[in-house]
Amino acid sequence: MAITLMTGTLSRTEPAREARGARRIPIGGALTIAIVAASALSGCSGGVSKRQITDAINEHLKGKACFSLQEKKAPDWPMRVRRQMGLMSGGQLDPILTAMQAAGYLQITQEIQREGFALMPVTVDVITPTETAKGWWDVQEGFCVGTRAVADVQEWTEPGKDSGVPLQVSFTWHLTDVPSWANRAEFKDIQGMTTPVQGMSILQKTNKGWKAVL
Repeated sequence: MAITLMTGTLSRTEPAREARGARRIPIGGALTIAIVAASALSGCSGGVSKRQITDAINEHLKGKACFSLQEKKAPDWPMRVRRQMGLMSGGQLDPILTAMQAAGYLQITQEIQREGFALMPVTVDVITPTETAKGWWDVQEGFCVGTRAVADVQEWTEPGKDSGVPLQVSFTWHLTDVPSWANRAEFKDIQGMTTPVQGMSILQKTNKGWKAVL
């Protein structure tokens, strides 16, 4: 009799456990649905992260700081580079060339030519690099001293949900990937080399994410 009673008790207890387990499933499912819904709402809130802003501006900024020529071919050394005609002909030398000359990588002299109907004076820079410096010249890009990249995103306007209003962003940029030969004091006056440069940008939301349009 005791055995029968214990067996009966067990048979009545097991369904009770199953029933309690069955009641937990909807609760867990509800919690999961709530979490997913909250995540979806967060993703659709129209907010933007600092990383998204940085990536968008870097994509717009991308490019190297270089002294280059319009004509993309191997130069004949010494290279002769014409400056602007007229009163601006005597303008300052490109800052990259100025730094390279100060560092002893280049010798630069000037010639004056007269061209055009009015025989306007034109300054020609005659550039003679050292044998080592010749190897730094890239046919497509010239002499490059680094790549522009965002240093810090300082402030931006927050868009309303689905407003379509572009972001206004205040940021600074600097030069990265500076070659070892340009990592010296003579190059400190080149923009972005030692001090971040202030910048402003406008970002627009597209179907592919945020894009810098200005």
